Amino acid sequence: MSASTTMTQTADINLTESRPGFAAEITGLDFANGVTEDASCFLRDAVTKYGVVVIRSTNLTDDIHVELARTFGELDDNRLKYDELFDVSNVEADGSTVDSESPKGQANKGNSLFHVDSSFNPCRAGYSLLLAHELPPPGTGGATAFADTRTAFDDLDSETKQDLLEHNYIAAHSILHSKKLAASEFFANIDPADCPMGRHYLVQRHEPSGRINLYLAAHIHHIEGLETEESKSLFEKLFKHATQEKYVVEIEWQQPGDLIIWDNTCTMHRAVGGSFAKKYRRDETGDGAYMKLDKEIAKPIREMTRPPKTMLQACFKPTFGTFLAAYFGLDCMMRAILNKEAGNAQLKNSNGTTPLCLASEKGHTRIIKLLIEKGASVNTYDLTRTTPLLCAAYNGHEDAVTLFETPISTAIRYNRVEILELMLSSGANPDIAGRSLRTPLSLATINGNETVAELLIQWGANVNHTDSSGQTPLDHAAQNNHTGLVELLMQNGADPLVAYDGTRNPMWNAAKDGEEVLARSLLQQGSEPNMKYEKGQTPLFKAVQQDRIAVAELLSSYGADVNFRDRIGQTPLMLIIKDYHEREMWNPGPIDPGRLVGFLLERGADPNLMDHNGRTALLRAVDNNADNPMGIYEQICVVRMLLEKGARPDAQDNHGRTPLTTASWLDDKEVEHLLLTEVFGFSSEDMNGEEPTRIRNYHDISDDSLKTSHGKGDD
Repeated sequence: MSASTTMTQTADINLTESRPGFAAEITGLDFANGVTEDASCFLRDAVTKYGVVVIRSTNLTDDIHVELARTFGELDDNRLKYDELFDVSNVEADGSTVDSESPKGQANKGNSLFHVDSSFNPCRAGYSLLLAHELPPPGTGGATAFADTRTAFDDLDSETKQDLLEHNYIAAHSILHSKKLAASEFFANIDPADCPMGRHYLVQRHEPSGRINLYLAAHIHHIEGLETEESKSLFEKLFKHATQEKYVVEIEWQQPGDLIIWDNTCTMHRAVGGSFAKKYRRDETGDGAYMKLDKEIAKPIREMTRPPKTMLQACFKPTFGTFLAAYFGLDCMMRAILNKEAGNAQLKNSNGTTPLCLASEKGHTRIIKLLIEKGASVNTYDLTRTTPLLCAAYNGHEDAVTLFETPISTAIRYNRVEILELMLSSGANPDIAGRSLRTPLSLATINGNETVAELLIQWGANVNHTDSSGQTPLDHAAQNNHTGLVELLMQNGADPLVAYDGTRNPMWNAAKDGEEVLARSLLQQGSEPNMKYEKGQTPLFKAVQQDRIAVAELLSSYGADVNFRDRIGQTPLMLIIKDYHEREMWNPGPIDPGRLVGFLLERGADPNLMDHNGRTALLRAVDNNADNPMGIYEQICVVRMLLEKGARPDAQDNHGRTPLTTASWLDDKEVEHLLLTEVFGFSSEDMNGEEPTRIRNYHDISDDSLKTSHGKGDD
C-alpha cells in the first residue's frame, strides 16, 4: 500500500491511507486484552471515512473476533462453533483442497467478480470482518480488491446522476446470476429469474457518512422498470465506471492474523487470483461476521450464503421465509413462521419494504389477515415514505409505479379492492401520503379507478388534499380525462377552483385540451366559467386561443363573459387576433381566425373595447406585422366582420394611432381601401392633424413620433 497520509490516534496507533479518502492500513492496535471502547470507536470512524480498513497481525482469537464484530452491529448467524462466523475457505472438512471443478469450486468462482456480501438477500449486509488463518506462500497472489462506489457516484456526469436520482431505480440481486456469470457452463440450466431476488435501490445514501453511493454488484440480474437491453446497458455502464482502476485498491494478505474490515454498503470487493490457485489451501474465516444495516430486522438466514438442501428448508428461515411466504401467498408457511416468531410480521428489508407490502402487491388476502393479526402495521413507511395503502392504486401500470410504497399503496397500485377494504377496516389511514405527498386517493384518480376512489372516500379520504406539486385528486382525474371520477369527487366536496400551481385548474386544462365532456362535467358540478387563472384570463381565453370552439361554446352557454378583460385589458377577441401566430404553434395546421372572431362577435363581443394601451380589436387586425402574420384574405375577412359589428376606424390608441392611419402608414392599400369604402366619405385625422390619405404620400418624412410609436404593443 502506498502511503499518502498518516494520522496518529495515539503514540502507538497509526493510520495510513492507500488512496485519498479510500482504504487505509492501521498499525499499533492491540487486542490481546479484548476490544476497548477507544479502539472500537476509532475503527468505526475509520471504516466510515475510508470504507475499507486493514489491520495487520491482529492475532485475534475467535472470541475477540466476535467481540470486535459486535461493536459494529448485530451479527448474522451461521454454522460453525461460533454462529456469527462462517468459512469462506477452499478447504473441505477432511482438510483437502476443494477441486475447482467440483460444485463447490464452480460456485466459488463467483467470488472473483466484484460483488457486495449478501445483496441477494432481503437485508443488506452492513460490515464484513475477514480474518486470515492460513495463507499461501508470499508472492503467489491472493489479494482482495475493493472498489469505492461513493467516489464513483461523485464522478458520474450530471446527466447520469440526474437520471439515477429522478428514477430511483431498484435492482434485483441474485446469487445464482453471479455464479452463472462466473461458471456459465456449470450453471447453464439454472434460470435466476425462477428464484427470489433481493431488491435494493441502485443509488443509496451511505448512512454513516451522508454521502451518496452506487449500490452495485455482479449479483444484479436486472434493473426494475427497464426493458432488458436498457437494464443491461445501464448496469454495464455503471459497473464499468465504478470498477475503473482509479476507484480500485488491491490489498495483499501478508500473514495469518491480518484482518480487513469493510463497509458493504459503499464498496464492492472481489478475490484476486494468483499462482497459488488450485494448489494451496485457503482458510480465511470471518467474512460471516458481517452485520446487517437494518438492526431491527431479524437475522438473515445463513442458507442464503450457500445453496440450501431444499427450497423449503430456506423458506422456513425467519427472515427470508417470511418475505417468500408473503410474495407467493404461502399461508400455511406464513402461519407456521408467525406462530413461532410473531415479530416477523413487522420485518423490513433494506428498502424498508414489509411482508405486508409484498402480500398487498400480490393480492394474498389470507396472508394479509395473518400479518395484521400478528401486529403488522398498515400505516408503516418504507425508507422513501411509501405505505402499504399507496401500493394498490395503479392497477398494474408498471411505468407509473411510485417507489414510495406501504401495504395500502401496494393494494391500490395493483387494484386489490378487497385487500384495501381489509386494511381500512384494520385502521389504515386513508390519507397517509408518500414522499411526493400523494395520498391513496390521488393514486386511484391517476389510474382512473372509481371503485377504489369511492371506497377511500367512504372511509373519509380528503378529496382536496394537495400533493407536493399542489395538485388535488380532482386535478389528476381531470388531467387524465376521467369524467366519472370528476363527478364522484365533486359530488363529495372536491373544490374545482383550487389552482394547483397558482395559475390553472381542471377547468383551465379542459379548455386548453378541448375536453368537452370533462368541461361539461365540471360546469355541471359548479365550476365557475369566469374564474381568473393565468394572466388574469378565464377558460374562455384558453379555449379560443387553442381553437377549441366546442368548449368555447359550452363555456358561453354557462355564462362565460366574452368581454372579460385580463391583466393587460385585452378581451378574448383581442387575444385571438394578437396571438394568431402563437395558436399556429400550438395547433399545427390551418386555423381560421375569421371563424373565431365570428363566434365571439355573435355572442356579443364588443369590437370597440380597448386594452391598457388603447388598442381595439380592429387596430390589432390592421396592424398585421411579423408577430401576427395573417394572410391578406384572413385579414380582410376579420376587418370586414369587425366593421360590420360597429368597430370604429377612427378610434385612437394611447399613441394617437387609428386603424386608418396605421393602414396608411403600413402602405396596406387593400385594408386602407376597405376602411375608406366601408365608411364612405370618412376623413378622420390623426393626432398630428394629417389626412390619412396624405400620410401614404409622405410617410418617408412623416412625424418622428408617429414612426416611433408605431408597433408599440401590449406589455
